[in-house]
Amino acid sequence: MALDQALTKIQIDTVKATPIQSLKRDRDRAARVSLRLLACRLQIGLRIEEIFQYYLDYSTDPHNQSRCIQMLLESEALSENARAKFHRYARSSNSGLVLLHLASALQRLPHEARWLIAEALASRGEFANDPVLPLMVWYGIEPAVPADPDKAVALAESTKMPKLRTFIARRLTHLLAQQPEAANKVVELLGRVGSAESQLNVLTGMKDALAGMRKAPPPAAWASVSKKLNDGGNESVRQAVREVSVVFGDGRAIDEVKKIAAARGSDSESRRQAIRSLVEARAAGLAPLLQGLLDDRD
Repeated sequence: MALDQALTKIQIDTVKATPIQSLKRDRDRAARVSLRLLACRLQIGLRIEEIFQYYLDYSTDPHNQSRCIQMLLESEALSENARAKFHRYARSSNSGLVLLHLASALQRLPHEARWLIAEALASRGEFANDPVLPLMVWYGIEPAVPADPDKAVALAESTKMPKLRTFIARRLTHLLAQQPEAANKVVELLGRVGSAESQLNVLTGMKDALAGMRKAPPPAAWASVSKKLNDGGNESVRQAVREVSVVFGDGRAIDEVKKIAAARGSDSESRRQAIRSLVEARAAGLAPLLQGLLDDRD
């Protein structure tokens, strides 16, 4: 049955559908009427998904588009064509509401089907500081990260949302004992990213994952990558590398952190962070250092 013929048979609350051609003359009326009609799921000889896909493209109102996304997810198993539409909207929609519904949809998709849409959402740098969207994208991909660390690291490298880079680095570093190769991919990523901001994103995720651990085996690439970063010019990056190195049992890093902690008159926050790192790692010879700092008001 043709779509025009099918819609003319549906009635809800005495509202009778008119052919699509006439509805196109008034998009606002079309959006109001058509969504009421489509939600009924009457037996009209067409797949519900086909109808909602049609109106997802037809409507220009973000609220109606979001409703169509919801209906598509609730109607039946999502087809490849519908997933392709979601991917297109994730790349092109300027509506935060639509993007949030797409991010929420990730949790209903098979793990392997989440990455393409997630990558499109993660590329939307204009929403990087949104308080909700990066989190929703993360909730959508987090269960899929351990099973496919390569795709996770690729997304962390390409994303325009710093929070996602940190979350992925944290999740994969958590796998250090069970999947050391996955954690090593994070270190390799750290060596590839060029900006200090991106390096700090990755290091922050690693530090969060290692917090509270006395000692952990360093990933295979850590020695070369940490040397490269220590030779660089950004002090915040070097400090973060030292803190991670303490957990990895790097003797030179521990000595450097002790010097920072004991340096009276230097930056107070750096000293506090150094002490925190040494305490969490239970570094050898820490007690005399702490006793010597008892009279330090900073």
